[in-house]
Amino acid sequence: MSTQKSFIYGSLVDENNLCNFEREAERLVNGCLGGKRFVVFGRRNFGKTSLVRNVVAGRFLAEETKRKRKGMVIYANFLGIADKADLNRELRIAFTKAFSACFPLKEVMGSLGRFFTGLRPNMSLDPLTGETSFGLTLADGGGEVPFEDIMTRIGNLTSQGGVCPLLIMDEFQDLHFISGAEAKMRDALESLPSGVAVIVLGSKKHILSKIFARPDAPLAGWGEDIEMPCIEKEVYRSYANERFALHGLYLPADSSTFLQERLDQVPEAMNMVCARLIDLCGNIPPPKKVRSITTDDVGVAILSWLEARSDRYREYLAGYTSHESKVLAAVARKGLVKSPQSKDFLLTIPGISSSGCIKIIKKLEDHAVVYRESGDNPGYFLADPLLAEFLRRF
Repeated sequence: MSTQKSFIYGSLVDENNLCNFEREAERLVNGCLGGKRFVVFGRRNFGKTSLVRNVVAGRFLAEETKRKRKGMVIYANFLGIADKADLNRELRIAFTKAFSACFPLKEVMGSLGRFFTGLRPNMSLDPLTGETSFGLTLADGGGEVPFEDIMTRIGNLTSQGGVCPLLIMDEFQDLHFISGAEAKMRDALESLPSGVAVIVLGSKKHILSKIFARPDAPLAGWGEDIEMPCIEKEVYRSYANERFALHGLYLPADSSTFLQERLDQVPEAMNMVCARLIDLCGNIPPPKKVRSITTDDVGVAILSWLEARSDRYREYLAGYTSHESKVLAAVARKGLVKSPQSKDFLLTIPGISSSGCIKIIKKLEDHAVVYRESGDNPGYFLADPLLAEFLRRF
């Protein structure tokens, strides 16, 4: 784990640089040690995966070691899976990686008969690293191992091998787009022994509700829900000032509020702009005079970031049709669209019918480009606040 305090973005955030979420971490670790199952959901770039992979998984393994038990963390990411073959492959690779990390090579070889009856384990040597990797295929050579079979082997580790597994499945909602996958996954999860801890993560709340929340949902009633909240404004300001202080900068309350509200309190976007503020204003070694960051400084940093990434944004937007781009730009300008079918909104997207607009909004929501907010202030908004800034400005 890194001990340097930095504004991390574009990659998983280590425990030392993850802002807050201690309450969620404690609940997940304690629950997983007791074999509980969780559904962790929230917007993209809110720190879900960093929390679970870099905090919860490490603490889980450390606690199992203290208890003189062998822990194993199996991490699979379902983002973009297109069919059952992709699902099979992702879980197989995740399982074999975790198994190899948990057991020394001699133990792997000795465990083949116990855990892998009906499968054909194989070993290969990486010519560059010299590391041995472990793989699985069907014993009859008939192709990819079904994910249901992998789930059975995970259960066997508990019942036959005394292993305490933690199964993590990220972007779980993408199962929804594979015919029959949700029902098969339900059966596989229900067949796991009670001691197997499971965390599923998701970023598309409207799809997760179809899997978990509705009375007729495939996994209705499964697991405990944990929603990733917005970080409290003063907590993020304290976090930011710990890092700014290393560069002779200070973020006062008004500038912090301006930054966080401008970027919808999305941690990754805020970290991006804070890192740019250091580039533009910082690097004054203490104990020289500390510079306070103004709201103008924040605005300049946002613009600087957008200009540096403009080619990326244009390339990204080129993947949308002209009508989709028009809707994206209109949502960005509005900030929050309460009703995409309203006359006021349709006037901002000439040439697009009410039904056409709804189809586009649904597609954008399914791809987590647009989110739908419920509660006191319902409506649709862009998931990426920096993309919204780009569309408004350029």
